[in-house]
Amino acid sequence: MIQLENYGFKKIGFWSLSNHKSTKHLSSLQGINFNLNEPVGKLSNSVYVFVSNDKIIYIGETTAGLNSRFQGYRYGNPLKTDTDNRIKIAITKILENKEKVAIWHTTPFGTMELPSGEKLQLPASKPLEEFLISKFSPELNVKNLHK
Repeated sequence: MIQLENYGFKKIGFWSLSNHKSTKHLSSLQGINFNLNEPVGKLSNSVYVFVSNDKIIYIGETTAGLNSRFQGYRYGNPLKTDTDNRIKIAITKILENKEKVAIWHTTPFGTMELPSGEKLQLPASKPLEEFLISKFSPELNVKNLHK
C-alpha cells in the first residue's frame, strides 16, 4: 500500500451503500453515501484519494469543499459522460462486491517569499493532484483511461 501519510494525507472516512436516489439515468444503481469522520466537509482547496483493496483508485481535487464535491458522486450527474457518473458507478460496484472504499484527504499549501521578505501561503491542491495522478496512475482518473 502506498503510504499516503507521506504525502500529508489523513484517512477521514469511507463510502457506503445507502438509500440515496441517483440521477435519472443512473436510477438502476443502488445509492451510495460518503461518511466523514472529521469535520473537513467544508474545507476547500483539497485533494482527496479513494482507496480500495490497498490500491489508489481515484485522485481528485476541489476548490468548492468536500461535501459539495462528494454530492456529485453520491447522486451522479444529469450529463451522462460526466466524471461524477463514472466514479459513482465504480464506487457502487466495489461496494456491492462487499469491498471497502476509504476516503483520504489533505489541504496542501505552498509558501512563496516575496522580494520584500513577506511570505504568502498559496493553495497547492491542483499541482499536488496532478503530481499524484502522474506518479500513481489511478485506474479511474481519465488521464490514465486514454493511455
